Amino acid sequence: MVLSPHLDDAVLSLGQHILKWKKEGKKVKIITIFTKFSEGKNLSGYSKDYLRKSGFNSVKEFGEARTREDKEAMKILRVDYEHWGFVDAGFRGIYKTREALLGGRVDKRDDSLEKQIEEKIKGVKVDLFMVPYGVGGHVDHVLLKKLSQKITNKYYYLESPYLWQNLNFLKLSWKIIRARSVVRGGEEKRRILRSYQSQYNLSMNDENIFTEVII
Repeated sequence: MVLSPHLDDAVLSLGQHILKWKKEGKKVKIITIFTKFSEGKNLSGYSKDYLRKSGFNSVKEFGEARTREDKEAMKILRVDYEHWGFVDAGFRGIYKTREALLGGRVDKRDDSLEKQIEEKIKGVKVDLFMVPYGVGGHVDHVLLKKLSQKITNKYYYLESPYLWQNLNFLKLSWKIIRARSVVRGGEEKRRILRSYQSQYNLSMNDENIFTEVII
């Protein structure tokens, strides 16, 4: 069971592993937590700029496209999936700057949200969870790592593209050296990533088929 913060994180960070697991006959399911977006009221300048760079003028169009893209990727991967429908941090009206969104600190105003997600995770029965480690400090990733502390049957994955930005891979080199699994993404992963058309040129271009690390 892969816990994916957003609509693309699982494929970006574990796409080649998932393909490998499927070939080995393992059953894989992806739960994406933050799959909804606000109605566009009081959007921060950062979020408006992110919408524009993704090629959209409205939050509604953006959300519909992101959902459609992820469903196409899941279809190619041939995995079960769930979209849990919690609102993305960039659209919750709390984290109004890039620095706040990637600052690694979950605001107290998200306490209620944390409890809701924690209760849903408690209801999931699975042999092994794959959980984001929080590389890069995105609050949604950090929130999931925090909630995973009570999960005993888990491994962490180091998220792309964050792992390969700002020398994060050097800061975590000791974990990479001792990793449970390291796999280089290939052409199959590239093809699946292209399903995310609105995001591909932002963080998934052809030079960035990132190496995947599970610790």
